[in-house]
Amino acid sequence: MLTTGRVQRAFDSSDPIPPQRGGGKRSRGRAVRRGTGVIAVCTGIVATASSLSAPAFADGCVLVDGRLHCSDEGSRHTGGHGSRGGGGGGGGPFKIPIDGGDWNLHTDPGQQVTTKVPAIDFAQRLRVETEFPVPTVYTAPADRTFVATPTALWVDGYRTVSTRVIRANNRRIQAVATPVSVTWDLGEGQIKCANAGTPDGKSCSYTYQRSSARAPGGVYEITATITWSVGWTCRGKGCEIAGGSLDDQVMTSLPYRLKVDEIQSGNK
Repeated sequence: MLTTGRVQRAFDSSDPIPPQRGGGKRSRGRAVRRGTGVIAVCTGIVATASSLSAPAFADGCVLVDGRLHCSDEGSRHTGGHGSRGGGGGGGGPFKIPIDGGDWNLHTDPGQQVTTKVPAIDFAQRLRVETEFPVPTVYTAPADRTFVATPTALWVDGYRTVSTRVIRANNRRIQAVATPVSVTWDLGEGQIKCANAGTPDGKSCSYTYQRSSARAPGGVYEITATITWSVGWTCRGKGCEIAGGSLDDQVMTSLPYRLKVDEIQSGNK
């Protein structure tokens, strides 16, 4: 905590109240105005200190007494900003992390407040920040097919996705997403295939029962949604656990327009 004594000293050292020319005494009116300024400065700084009770940081930066301290590599220490007047912040350093790692705030001598970011929180961050491929839909026949005729279905983008590695305090954390299925919305129904599909239709296909004549625009709009199972690992002496599972990730394709016609009899 910042103390009034500390603020008073900072104010006096930067803008001392000069003595009067005549008797060497300070003007009462001037002193009152200075005192008001001290109170205003004190109030502002205390309010700032309150807002910083839980230090905010990102990518190796932390805000201390209105100044941003950042680390370029590893962790470094920035000296404390304690008040000589007692009753406030004292002697210890901030330990500033890279990649949002652990940080420690030492306050009064003998007292330590430590916040450690769990490895799973880093894994969640990796899952959110990583780009997943948007699937592209293909059919055979392409663009136009027929009722009662098997139509092959497949997608691009069905692949394993590995995130970058976060290194923080003797920990190496990474998430890996493995594709497990493709859900097809085919206009007249849905199917799920446990693979990307192939042009020959042997691993994923669909047979339409109705033409698309009554669908908007006379076509079915097909979409494919890939689902990934996401897991994460932590390696190193600082790991709390070895890893685990995260929520599944899904990505849906843009609509693919497919016309489905009835097979016309040649006897008409």
